[in-house]
Amino acid sequence: MIVNTALWSIFVGFLAVGFLCEYRLRSPFLLVWPMIFAFVGLPIGLEIAGVIPPHDPRTIFYGLSIGIVFSVCYLSGFLVITHNYGSLVSTAISPPVFRHRGQFALICFTAIALIVFLLYINGVTLQLIWFSNWRDKSELGFDSVLISWLVAGLAGCLFYALEKRYLFVAISIIGVSLTVLVFYRTRGIVASYFVAGCIYWIIHKRGSFVPVVIVAGIAAFVAVLVRSVRFMGSFSNVTDLSDVLFIFQRHLSEIFVSGDLSVYQYYLQIIEQCGQTLDCFNFTYLTSIAGRLGLGDTTSSRIEYALFDQLVQEGVGGSIHPTIFGTIFADFGLVAGMVFVLLLGGVHGVLKIHVTGQRMLFLIGFLGSYTVFFARGSIFNGLVALFAGIVVSFVLAYMLRFKVVKYRRA
Repeated sequence: MIVNTALWSIFVGFLAVGFLCEYRLRSPFLLVWPMIFAFVGLPIGLEIAGVIPPHDPRTIFYGLSIGIVFSVCYLSGFLVITHNYGSLVSTAISPPVFRHRGQFALICFTAIALIVFLLYINGVTLQLIWFSNWRDKSELGFDSVLISWLVAGLAGCLFYALEKRYLFVAISIIGVSLTVLVFYRTRGIVASYFVAGCIYWIIHKRGSFVPVVIVAGIAAFVAVLVRSVRFMGSFSNVTDLSDVLFIFQRHLSEIFVSGDLSVYQYYLQIIEQCGQTLDCFNFTYLTSIAGRLGLGDTTSSRIEYALFDQLVQEGVGGSIHPTIFGTIFADFGLVAGMVFVLLLGGVHGVLKIHVTGQRMLFLIGFLGSYTVFFARGSIFNGLVALFAGIVVSFVLAYMLRFKVVKYRRA
């Protein structure tokens, strides 16, 4: 117990160091660290303290050890890139962001109009939203993904509009985003706006960290509430507010048992069983990417789906996201996983250098989904969201012809 307590302190210390390093560098990925603490550090700490039922101490020891090793590798890759190349080539977008207020409003209202149009052509009305359940959004097909991307892209614009007091634009963004949230009932939208607001506050406004902590508590509350509403089915099933409050209290009390913060249990289970009763270390991420490029097998399942088939129920089609450490360890093993995390940290370092200034305005909403996906272990889906955000930010930056100022070492 003493050893695991000391190891947990070291693990949390590395998370704090990682956050402070990225905070000082104003990295848009800085919230990855507190998210990892929420999904891994907090529940394991509660186990060690005896607050929730514990796992085998040896499993916790290995889990914390792997977490420390992967965290060091990620931070090393990030710092090597930012230290060696960040001072050589740094880009910043010279103000003003837009030539005039109308240009900003045009982009925002175009995105809003596209969302409304996509909902309309798919027959989504207020009546349908009232009688629908959260799975009905899947019937929209790829239009559902496009709507999610548009809502994410508007997140950064919302906080810019609030800062500039473009109230009509801000109210319009809030209105359409809430409409999509009510229909989708997905916590990803909550994450997009929470992370976007925090990044905008910390990086662009250089605000203190205290408001971030307060807003984090509110966002966690809203996320559990959204999950509770999903379990009610359609809104037409809600006959009394007490029904929602009952489910909300149950989900809150079981958050480390079967809720959003219970995924660490799969991580510890993977450590115990990978290579023994679980089929792991198959590099499914690499084969999946190769298959999409026409270079390999397209029928093999990624690690998230393979773990679901083995741990939950085969053939149902679900997925398990056992935190970032569990996904990487299960797919790559320890050594190859260290290399993967090192390269991932380097990629984050490159993006921190080149996607700066007002380009970040269009990306930070996508970073909300990416940050949560990344820490939770849904790395592939996170990378898709990140890639979409990068494309959107660069395309819009090109269309608006932002001036890029480059600083080179003398």
